[in-house]
Amino acid sequence: MLHRLEFAIDPEPAVDGKAEVVAAVRGGLLSLEEARDRYTLSVDEFLNWRAAIDKHGLAGLRATWIQHYRET
Repeated sequence: MLHRLEFAIDPEPAVDGKAEVVAAVRGGLLSLEEARDRYTLSVDEFLNWRAAIDKHGLAGLRATWIQHYRET
């Protein structure tokens, strides 16, 4: 899976790419630090992805940041 992640993440990662990064960290294939370094993520960004998946599944990753801020 990690070899796919090399190509799955771009500056505006797709839903599948975000989910793969979260799964890789959860599954122990990547540490959070490694994911942050490799994909230039902040801790908050990663935690938001993880929370969105936990709360809404993959559909939660489709929400825009504007929607996120409206909800908070």
